[in-house]
Amino acid sequence: MKATSGKRILYVISLCLLSSFLSAQDTIFRVDGTVQPAHIIEITLTVVRYTLPNDPEGPVYTISKRAIERIVREDGSVTEVQQATPSDTPPEPIGTKPSPRNAISLDVPKLFFPAISIGYERYSECGMWGLKIPFEFGRTPMYARHAKNLQTIGIGISIKSYIFTDIWNKFYAGISANIKEATYDYTFFDSNLMKHVEVKGYQTTLYRYGFMVGYQVHFHERWSASLQPEVALRSGIIEESGQRFLRLFMRVELNLIHTF
Repeated sequence: MKATSGKRILYVISLCLLSSFLSAQDTIFRVDGTVQPAHIIEITLTVVRYTLPNDPEGPVYTISKRAIERIVREDGSVTEVQQATPSDTPPEPIGTKPSPRNAISLDVPKLFFPAISIGYERYSECGMWGLKIPFEFGRTPMYARHAKNLQTIGIGISIKSYIFTDIWNKFYAGISANIKEATYDYTFFDSNLMKHVEVKGYQTTLYRYGFMVGYQVHFHERWSASLQPEVALRSGIIEESGQRFLRLFMRVELNLIHTF
């Protein structure tokens, strides 16, 4: 009789513990009618994260608020779940997405000479400075009038300061230096021989130093175009006399730019 009474007391204690365990859990009621026992970890603006009651240290599950009708907490309180609207969502912190620090440019008008002028530019971390290495080969406009079989190849360096910049527009100024090797045929009048003489395969080195200003406008997140006038000094050798010359001239670049 005493043994039977002891079993009944143990059974009652077990039921009390089980009911206490079941009550010490949250319950998620889904919009599709299913019920999910859970231990709520976090409720954000868009999702609910929870673990299973029988494995509170186990994996964390995530469910969208759109799939939840309400949550009954372990203390009996009811949480009505609503999906956050875009106006409720805090803005993404500025600067979390790094800005592109590299650019490849193509001087479009030079394609018609024809010549190819491309450049690689590296921006500073703050975006206020740029170092550009241009490379060019093809024809040179200043020699196109009297040169034949012209071939040029050159490389340079430009330092830019981006004075004004926003998301879609940039205004900059800077300095540049360029060296170019030119090979071409030309004809000149020899006063001693009193006739025109043709020189083939003449080679010369041209130097250019300039000051530029430019305006760059973005028409896509990664694509932009810039208009860049430049006042420059060109130094080279006069073919007939072999003397070095220094000329002041103005040049304009229209670049198509891709940043990455």
